[in-house]
Amino acid sequence: MATPIECPHCRNSITIKDIRPGHFQLKCPRCDTSFVLIIPSESGASPSVLAAAPTPILASSQRQDGELGVVAEEIGTPEVPKILASAFPTPPIEHDDNDDTIEDQRKREESLDPPLQPPRSLGGYRLGRRIGLVRVGTAFEARQRSTGLDLALAVIKPRWSAIPVYLSRIAREAFAAAQLKHPNLLPPLDWNIDRGFAFVASEALEGTPLSDPGGREGLDRKARVAAILHVARALKRAHEQGIYHRDLSLKKIRIDQDGLTRLADLGIGLTPETAEAPTTPAIPLAGAPPTMVPEPATAGFIRQDISSLGRSLQGLIGGNLGDRALSPSLAAITRKMLGENPEARFSDMGTVVRALEAELAMTASFIPREEDARAIETEARSFHDLPLARLRPKVTLGTLGLLGLFVAMALLGGKPLMTLPALGLAAIGWTTLTLFRGHGSRNPIVERVRALLLGGGPGNVFTTLATVALVVVVLTFTGHLGFWIFLAVLGIGLGSAYHFAVDRPLQQARGEVVERARLVVRGLRRIGVDEDTIRGFVCRQAGTDWEEFYETLFGYDALRSARRRWGLDAGGKRRPRFARWRDPILDAIDTRLEFRRGLRDRALFEMIEERALEARGINLLTARRKARRISEALVLFARQFRTTGDHESGLSLMDALNRVAARPDDYLTTHIESDDQKTTPAWREALDFLTRTVFGPRTRFLAGGVLLAGSLVWMHQNNLIQPEAIKNAGMNVSNDHEKALEDAQKIGRETVANVKGVVSGATRTKQLEIDGISPELTRRIDGFGLGVAGLILIGSSFFRGTRFAIFAVPGALIAAIGPHLAEPGARTLGMTSLIALAIGAGLFGLGVVFGRSRE
Repeated sequence: MATPIECPHCRNSITIKDIRPGHFQLKCPRCDTSFVLIIPSESGASPSVLAAAPTPILASSQRQDGELGVVAEEIGTPEVPKILASAFPTPPIEHDDNDDTIEDQRKREESLDPPLQPPRSLGGYRLGRRIGLVRVGTAFEARQRSTGLDLALAVIKPRWSAIPVYLSRIAREAFAAAQLKHPNLLPPLDWNIDRGFAFVASEALEGTPLSDPGGREGLDRKARVAAILHVARALKRAHEQGIYHRDLSLKKIRIDQDGLTRLADLGIGLTPETAEAPTTPAIPLAGAPPTMVPEPATAGFIRQDISSLGRSLQGLIGGNLGDRALSPSLAAITRKMLGENPEARFSDMGTVVRALEAELAMTASFIPREEDARAIETEARSFHDLPLARLRPKVTLGTLGLLGLFVAMALLGGKPLMTLPALGLAAIGWTTLTLFRGHGSRNPIVERVRALLLGGGPGNVFTTLATVALVVVVLTFTGHLGFWIFLAVLGIGLGSAYHFAVDRPLQQARGEVVERARLVVRGLRRIGVDEDTIRGFVCRQAGTDWEEFYETLFGYDALRSARRRWGLDAGGKRRPRFARWRDPILDAIDTRLEFRRGLRDRALFEMIEERALEARGINLLTARRKARRISEALVLFARQFRTTGDHESGLSLMDALNRVAARPDDYLTTHIESDDQKTTPAWREALDFLTRTVFGPRTRFLAGGVLLAGSLVWMHQNNLIQPEAIKNAGMNVSNDHEKALEDAQKIGRETVANVKGVVSGATRTKQLEIDGISPELTRRIDGFGLGVAGLILIGSSFFRGTRFAIFAVPGALIAAIGPHLAEPGARTLGMTSLIALAIGAGLFGLGVVFGRSRE
């Protein structure tokens, strides 16, 4: 057990491991001053410190991970005044799975904290009702604005989140747990700090907890043992990566409507008093018996999880009767889990899994029953053989064929502008249909697009609104706004009609088929079959066209994983894919979301690690430099782990993250192909921030939209845009091929004449006039070049980073004001103007080749 104390001289926090009663002389590693530590022999009594030490201390040491360890000399038991150290952290809560005891202990713990009332809006979440207490604080229902998902938000106690070292530890553990993927786990999805409140978000559990009688309804004895087995498998995966629950009870376990057992609150079990496993062996107190070897803290965490799971098993099946309601074999397993006999207890979660599998007669080579295989085959065939299921692809192909035919006829008929309304109508109808399909179910495209548009903060939302406004302005000036509003209404109507005529009836018809398949899956889960075995079985038995059926049962993300593992047929060929057009779109969005999330995680880690390093006595500048390297290394390592699913160090994920944090430069030097490991000075950071703000893609896009709108205003002021003529030219479609060719030739001649008219009459065009802007300024701007400059900036905004601005900004400036700088009074589209436009376009082209970001 670890005991925190404070130096009575400098208030430095020191953690003493593996203590025993007695009087010990210590020396503070920070102020180098000696004092006396008194450990009472009475159970539950608090340690005491004495400021003056009568004899010199012998040695002290500091571990690599920054936690202070002390070698103490026992000085006997003289009568010394007991001076209690002030500001001791609250003692840890001793948990057991008797719910009444847990609640009583937590109420006593909560009495030390003021009522936790975070704001209704916190870090991109809208908080709802209070769910209850968790070990780190209070849990709330919350809705994530960017995705619309309902999540559970655990807000950490303010007095704990104010401890920098603790916040650093729990942030790392929550971050590590978020990298785990297991069907029986609900790891954290998000973590953040907003307005002083630290919180961790995870997926909301469905159903009733197993601690409630309603959550056990319909579960026989075997199904209850199977639920504990599923949790044990999930914990085995977590323990292998150095992540422990530490607060396991039946309240954390629920079974959803599909029979899937889920364990919540993984990665948020740390308290400030939780022992930290050292990267080097712990140093025992001087005077301890030679045979006494301190046990690693992780062994205690493993035993704690196994014991808590044993009490959950005992309570789930035996209730108040305990072992008396269990079979002899199951009672023996429970006693081993509880550790009643230290020599016969389970050493790790893997042995627990094997014991429970033996109890349920599960083997690694378990093969589902023949009737289950036939049932999945039958339901998968019925899923695809419904009349509407056969009709839907024909309707889709027919719609695409008509669209392609219309586009071809428009092009052959000399009406290329007519292809735009047709494509727009198809896009609006498809978008409407996708939104309908995502309503009430988790559609991957809807979720990710929403996260992309709304998850980037106010600036991203503003950019989206500015894009819509720019489109409206362009359509207004060209006279097509009313037509496109009509087209939007028509597209929404067609998409809605397709949904209610085809999609919804098909979904209802497939409901019974899917429910029968879920009954088979639910039955396999209730007898303890491993989730990977179940999913592989469904994948193989569902036949050639398995993907849509599989996705309906398990979701899109599970489908992507199944493709890699079981997507090949017996001959080694890839089986047909369902809606494969989604994959590149979703991959591109995921890449952007991951990049954005990495930037945010780096900023959070940098802030948290800087505070933790300062709290350990490191000066501000050094702490800031090291925190930056730590944050960069942690995010890079996590990305590598997600990509490969493993790492080369041979350590667990949590140990590897801690080692990366302890030695960030070693990791970065190994994994980044760059020799530049120098620390960026503060002035350079400020300059980089200013550059990103002024010349970043978002700013270039907004500036380009403003310039393009200004050019449209100039054209309108000079009657260079004739909305009615453009509309009539685009909409006057003739079925007569010869007449269409004549119309095309007429439009071409009129266009050439208009261009010649603009060039020859350029001296008669007025300068741009905008209220509030001096005419002396606007007369230096080329109206046509202003539009080209806007297009250059808008085009450059599709490339990340600020490197492109080196080419785009000068190109835009040359196009907009270059002609009048080189030749005052230069004609629009005159030689000087054309040269300036060519130079601006050329710089944009160079930017495409050399200015793209390499991040």
